Amino acid sequence: MNQFSGNKDFLEGMCAACALTAAAEGGIDDKEYEKTLTVIRSNSAIAAGFDSTQIESVFGKMQGKTTTRSGKAELKNEIREVIARDKTGSLGQAIVLASLDVADEGGISPAEVAVMKDIASICNVNYDKLAA
Repeated sequence: MNQFSGNKDFLEGMCAACALTAAAEGGIDDKEYEKTLTVIRSNSAIAAGFDSTQIESVFGKMQGKTTTRSGKAELKNEIREVIARDKTGSLGQAIVLASLDVADEGGISPAEVAVMKDIASICNVNYDKLAA
C-alpha cells in the first residue's frame, strides 16, 4: 500500500468504486455520502497522502459521474487504471472491501451486489470470497 500513499490515481479509483456502489440504488443521500467519505478516509494509504478536503473534492467529482452511462464508464476506467498499475495485487481487494463497507449501510441490496460484482471483476477479485 505504501507505493500508493499519496497517489492520486489510487484515490480516484477508490472514490470511483465507492461512488458507483453508493449510487447503485439510484442516488446518494446525505447518510450514504458521509458513510462513503468515512470509508475512503479509513484507508491508510489514502489517509497518509490526502486531507479530508482533497478526498471530498475527488469523491464529489466521481459522484457527479454516477448519473449517466458515459460517466459510469469513466468511473470504471478510473478503477482499471489503478488495477493496471498495481504490482502487488492488493489494491483491487482494498477497493472491493471499501465498496462492501459502503454498501453495508442498512444492508446490501441486489443492485449494490450487481455493481460490486462488476467492480470485483475489474479488480480481478473474487467477490463471493470477500463478501462472505
